[in-house]
Amino acid sequence: MAAETLLPPSFWFKLALESPRVDSMPGAKGGPLLNLPERSRLPDFALLAGSPSWVTVATGWNAGGLGICFEARNPVPAEGKPARSGAGRGSAPALGESQRLSIATVDLWVDTRDTRTISRASRFCHYFRAEIRSNTSGSVGVQLDQQPIPRATAEAPMGREADRLVRADRSATGWRLELFFKSAALNGFDPDTNRRLGLSYRVHEVARGDAWMGVGDDFQLPVNPGLWSTLVLVD
Repeated sequence: MAAETLLPPSFWFKLALESPRVDSMPGAKGGPLLNLPERSRLPDFALLAGSPSWVTVATGWNAGGLGICFEARNPVPAEGKPARSGAGRGSAPALGESQRLSIATVDLWVDTRDTRTISRASRFCHYFRAEIRSNTSGSVGVQLDQQPIPRATAEAPMGREADRLVRADRSATGWRLELFFKSAALNGFDPDTNRRLGLSYRVHEVARGDAWMGVGDDFQLPVNPGLWSTLVLVD
């Protein structure tokens, strides 16, 4: 019988992951928001925890901001009318108020100073939540908001919706969420003086639960930047 451990494997690692420069972001309106190369893909943290693998995450940056793509494979069928293949793009596309079906929720935390010695968020720490939904017509939309971090010592400025770009689509093989945060949306984002960011995420589906980058909520990761991973911006 395998020995049980009190702490998850991810607790023992402080990861520093490279994110390449991609000058083509954001893409032209009507097409993909991000066009990330293969080396933009982050390691699969589900393998570290021995959990099923179903989410791929990739990142890229340029002087204008930070891009992150989440892609889920082999979706679990949802109850209700399935969304047809399609895409929604904008800061917060209208979905209609009745009978909307949630596909997935993505929580994202970014620290533009990667301060490893703090356990409470500073004014450089940001929390964004994106929810992908389908409506009664079968189209796909996504709502992207910035939210406060509980118990923060100081709040990051609430940025404008226009500085947070988002695109989502769904097909028979899964769903894809593309996010691009302009530099104005990330307080302290300045690659000329700092190439290390703190980063963490949670991807949630009702049927498959949570996919975390890191130790998860058991260790209060959402409010503790000291537990977030490091994203190194490379040329």
